[in-house]
Amino acid sequence: MKTEQASSIQRVGIVSLLPSDLRYEKIGITVFNNERTTRPVGDALNAAARMTAERVLHELGRQPVQLVVDVPAFSSRLRSGVMVFNSPAERIGDELIRLAKANRLDAVVVIAESFDAENGIQGVRIYLRAGMGDIRFAVASGDIMTLIVDTKAKMLAAQGKGTSFAVERSQSQPWKYVLQDNLDGQTEERVKAQMVRVVESVVGQHLRAMGF
Repeated sequence: MKTEQASSIQRVGIVSLLPSDLRYEKIGITVFNNERTTRPVGDALNAAARMTAERVLHELGRQPVQLVVDVPAFSSRLRSGVMVFNSPAERIGDELIRLAKANRLDAVVVIAESFDAENGIQGVRIYLRAGMGDIRFAVASGDIMTLIVDTKAKMLAAQGKGTSFAVERSQSQPWKYVLQDNLDGQTEERVKAQMVRVVESVVGQHLRAMGF
């Protein structure tokens, strides 16, 4: 972001479009060993993203404004195949412009999953790599993009680098080969908490690197 752009931004809206269901993906030796499932996490990931963005914006001397949006609808449009020239935020540009005007904003932060299958960028997920009847490693992977757009929904800055952490089951139990056998209630809660930390880490890093 250019210095003059950053200096003019005070009131910043926050929109988080992360999923309410956490994906678990086990990749085996062959496609016949692959498994996928999801587990509900409610608003946990979006709450983590919003609160982290609010805290960092405060630290950077900005005035954060939490915005209420239809998360599933916005997420669906953001991932649509509609061609964009400036940034993915163009796909929800009309709504962002309306929100900026209604809330007297100078800019809006948009946080969402990032996808680029050719480069292994797969959004927010728990990824397990299987061997011959065992699990070699399990990670909480947060491929997230953070965009800052102006009041016309034009991109001012963007960060797209994600991160991943090793993820553990409850009571440090080993991961079992059959995906479903791992998903007891305590493990789901522990994994959700670990993914929340991933989201907090990524969003915090992104905003601090934006150039405010």
